Amino acid sequence: MARRGGGESTGGMAAPLIGVAVNLLVFIILVIFAPTIAGTIEAAQPDLGPTSEWNATHNPDLPTGAETWTTVIQIIGVVFLVIAISIAIFYLKGM
Repeated sequence: MARRGGGESTGGMAAPLIGVAVNLLVFIILVIFAPTIAGTIEAAQPDLGPTSEWNATHNPDLPTGAETWTTVIQIIGVVFLVIAISIAIFYLKGM
């Protein structure tokens, strides 16, 4: 009986590990550079009117780009951890 797709599997057991390693590298790069990028984007904003709701001097409760990124990166870290645990469980199940 022929298998669907007809081709050989590529990567074998190493493919998911390589994918996790690449994703970890991207995650580390994001952690290092994203606050700097967020601060640069924030500094590039045009001047706002003194009574604008988006003016930080008129509305001091506005979060900065770096603060927002700090919150988001924690969520991304949890997602990465869940994916890594899922892959580990998949390998343990296959043993």
